[in-house]
Amino acid sequence: MNAFTQLSSKQKKIYTASFLLTLTAIVVTIILINTHFETSEGGSFCNISDYWNCDRVNKSTFAEILGIPVSLLGFLFYSFFAVAQFLLLKGANIEKILPPFLNVKSLAISALAVSVAGAGILLYQEMSMLGPLAVWGAIKNVIFILLPVRAYLAVAKNPSPSAYYSVFLLILALFGVNFALYLTNVELFVLEAICIFCFTQQILIILITVFLSWGLKLQLKKHQN
Repeated sequence: MNAFTQLSSKQKKIYTASFLLTLTAIVVTIILINTHFETSEGGSFCNISDYWNCDRVNKSTFAEILGIPVSLLGFLFYSFFAVAQFLLLKGANIEKILPPFLNVKSLAISALAVSVAGAGILLYQEMSMLGPLAVWGAIKNVIFILLPVRAYLAVAKNPSPSAYYSVFLLILALFGVNFALYLTNVELFVLEAICIFCFTQQILIILITVFLSWGLKLQLKKHQN
């Protein structure tokens, strides 16, 4: 029996909402990529004021990681995320798609490792950059280390392929939220400017995470019953 075909109608609605929000986020990242590379003298169309200013954010030194635009990384992340959610919605047997040396449990463990390592890197960045807000950065990143660990352990107590895959998605989304909050800190307290599309993307990943958390909760409740 294919364990990935057992989503209830309520779960499908929840994951569909998450999927649609992810598609919206892809559109937003495309706009951000365009504004990042835009060279017109008038600046970006979303430069409303000195504070609400896309260029001050999207063309700053914080808008790239190792020379790669954050908006492009966001596009790749959300594109992968959309495909991963689409497979879940379609009831695909993920383990048949994966290489022989991988399974959904190892996917979840890999996501957990990436999330924890990413939180450690962001902790270093925020404590060295934000001065008085270093305490907030420390608390935030400790929380985003504990949350994915807690989610993984909850699934490990009631394991099933679908639950492992659902927690894989949730852990990646939690890392996305942590990174989004880091970017928000940079905008508010370092650049002292807000990019409306950056802010929109940050709201979207939070909403996506809420839906994925809800879906996983239903998945675990269903397995317990």
